[in-house]
Amino acid sequence: MLLVFSPLVSDWIPVITRDVERQRRGVPDTGLSDAYLCGMPLKRRKLASQHKPHGSVQQVIQGEWQLVWKTTVLLDY
Repeated sequence: MLLVFSPLVSDWIPVITRDVERQRRGVPDTGLSDAYLCGMPLKRRKLASQHKPHGSVQQVIQGEWQLVWKTTVLLDY
């Protein structure tokens, strides 16, 4: 009976392999979307939104870039 499902299983091998590789890379968590947050109870929404960066995408990227620039130690070799 395993032979009947063999083609189906072999079709899933590339999908599973790709998923395992993505999990190994440790893709950073992007946070919760606004749509998902709107479906949460108010208290959980407040807790989750405390960790969410505020401002436009450009402002957030610029702020993070400035933080990295200030905290980077440049070494002369």
